[in-house]
Amino acid sequence: ASLDFARVGNDLRYSKVASILQIEFSEVEKWAFDVSTGLLLGKLSQTTQSLHLYRSSVRTFEREQWEALEKRPIAWKADLASVL
Repeated sequence: ASLDFARVGNDLRYSKVASILQIEFSEVEKWAFDVSTGLLLGKLSQTTQSLHLYRSSVRTFEREQWEALEKRPIAWKADLASVL
């Protein structure tokens, strides 16, 4: 599992973020606020202990990332069709 762009737009529980990043639960907020890494952009909610992911940078781009990227325009097209 990773915090790739397939998760962008989703709310992730702190426990899930800690598991994906292989860090302690208590370090999630500190790690998410470390903007110098440039890996994540999101909004933390201490109330719900979740991270709403706005942007995620992938360090590697493999088949899984290409497949996720391929699905995005299809989803956008379906969303636009439902509006029209």
